[in-house]
Amino acid sequence: MNKRHPHLALLTVLLLLAVLLRLWNLGTLPPGFSHPELDVLNIMARVQLGEVVVFHQLDTAGQETVFSVLQAFAVALFGDGLITLRLPAVWIGLITLCLTYAMTRRLYGRRAGLLAFGLMAVGFWPVLLSRLAIRETLVPLAVLAALLAFFNAFHVRRDVSPDPPVTASYTALGLLTALSLYVHWYGVFVALVITLATAYLLLTRQRISRRATGYSAFAILVSIITIVPYVISTLRAPALSGLAGLRQALTPASAPDSIIDGLAALFFRGDFDPVFNLPGRPLLGLVSAILFAGGVIVGLRRWRHPTGFIPVMAALVGLIPLLLGAQTGSFLALVGALPLIYLVIGRAADLGLSALAVRRPIFHRVAPWLMVALVAVNLVWTAGDLFIRWPARPDVQEAYHASRGLLAHHLDRTAASLPTTVCSPQLFDTDAQPGDPHLLDWMMQRQDASLRYVDCANGLIVAAGGARQQLAFTDPTIFNRMHAVLQSWLRGRPEIPVPGLPPSSVVELNVQRQLENTVGRLLTTAPTGFAPESPGGPGAAALPVRMGGNLSFLGYVPERDLNYAPGDVVPIVTYWRVDGAVPPDVRLFAHVLSDPVAIVAQTQAINVWASTLRNRDVFIQVMYVVLPDSVPPGAYDISIGAYLADSQARLPIFDGEQRRGDRLFLYQITVTAEG
Repeated sequence: MNKRHPHLALLTVLLLLAVLLRLWNLGTLPPGFSHPELDVLNIMARVQLGEVVVFHQLDTAGQETVFSVLQAFAVALFGDGLITLRLPAVWIGLITLCLTYAMTRRLYGRRAGLLAFGLMAVGFWPVLLSRLAIRETLVPLAVLAALLAFFNAFHVRRDVSPDPPVTASYTALGLLTALSLYVHWYGVFVALVITLATAYLLLTRQRISRRATGYSAFAILVSIITIVPYVISTLRAPALSGLAGLRQALTPASAPDSIIDGLAALFFRGDFDPVFNLPGRPLLGLVSAILFAGGVIVGLRRWRHPTGFIPVMAALVGLIPLLLGAQTGSFLALVGALPLIYLVIGRAADLGLSALAVRRPIFHRVAPWLMVALVAVNLVWTAGDLFIRWPARPDVQEAYHASRGLLAHHLDRTAASLPTTVCSPQLFDTDAQPGDPHLLDWMMQRQDASLRYVDCANGLIVAAGGARQQLAFTDPTIFNRMHAVLQSWLRGRPEIPVPGLPPSSVVELNVQRQLENTVGRLLTTAPTGFAPESPGGPGAAALPVRMGGNLSFLGYVPERDLNYAPGDVVPIVTYWRVDGAVPPDVRLFAHVLSDPVAIVAQTQAINVWASTLRNRDVFIQVMYVVLPDSVPPGAYDISIGAYLADSQARLPIFDGEQRRGDRLFLYQITVTAEG
């Protein structure tokens, strides 16, 4: 340790430790994205499309956009991925940590600053918060920035100085106070703290410049100008505004119960939500809790000393959402007070060590080791809970979509060199959750891994002409719901084990010869005809039949029994080859016809993510047509084709270079009388 500047050497060690705790296994811990993170990423996707507004709507609520803008900026620089999307939170957490040290040292000295810095560097919730892609990560930074601007504007250090005010300092104070509203509804409490602190300095007649009142009015004017867009957005959409979020957050079912649960979260049992805490783990350990309580008491008793009273007052105001919140005991509700809690603890520990040193001089030499021991105990406690016990909980794995995260980690390592198809029943985005194509794209770091996506229940992709490839299941139980034709391609295939995922989550396919034999059989055993209205009239079509949109029809597999009753479901199994880029909105249709132009029943579907298909891919599509209950007995033709969903235009069919209509006739079924 540097003998001339031991505090600097110790601060460096603590900073490196903080970086290590926040970056260690960042790509796999947490193992995936939670729903609050997915909300932020959904907003980020809108920002990337140019939709930058003050509030974005999520279901019936609103959310501020600032953190999502930072996420979009990080993605523009470094690409998607679990690590990239969480790096802004890591940077913000480290900057917040440094500002906590800067403020504590400014008010109380180096030792108090080191204690606050060290305990916050290794605290479970500060570390976990710095690893989550949620907007609350920005709140502690917004609080500290506004408070530091306040202390700088009024020249508050260990004592209050009557130095003349500086315009830039009050401009920064007004800007930072107003900008906190754009970060989170917690900005209301930031403005409240700054207002109360200013009133406190004036009412207690502190040694501030006489011109401070006029400059404070200037800071208020700067704030008013800055929040004009915020006010306009609030008036336009009050239900989405931060004020609506604040009102919803501060509506406890029972105020006494909420206060008790909030205090218990701090000192006894913590937050029971596994997304944000190891249930049962309090925010503060026993020693830290005692120090915080003692620091609050000292600050209130010495209420005429601004350096002692203002941080305590700010911490207590910051705890209002926790103590009077709708989500009782939620750690998210105390993020604004988080750095102030550690600041108060640092000051209380410094005062305690100083008092011990006065009574027992030996504590002059022992004090540094007591500091190290306190930080070390919290470090061991946090490391065991965060890296071992917390991620092993099933509720944590479910909340963070751990299976998707582990699968994304596996695909990062393999998909660039091995053709990969992702078998997922959730191909499309919903209001509650993005589909797996978006979800895995956000989670994966590699941008050169071309994945295919298919709903294996009713479709299957055999990539690259059947060459060696892997098929990854987001839900391995879907195999039991697959059509028998699709199951036949996967039965008995070797498994590729992936640590942490259920058996058979990833299987290997190497079916080039089997695919060639199957296609060859279809070409000779699946008679297909052109439509009667097509140029050249009806006639046999030689398979494969080339279509528009770089698709070729390879054939079909009819059911063994082609007799159906009214109300039955007719499955139609077709094979298709990809010859180039496929339109992303391509769809397939199937008709049951009583004559060439009379449609009795129909369906349209495609169970592959068309934009992910590549040249030489073969996909199998199973479509189901429900016969009407009133369909009369008789023979009915099956016809199929493809169209574009956006324009509803059908894709043309070719015989060589000649166009032959836009549909093909396959085979006939027979409808018998009911019963």
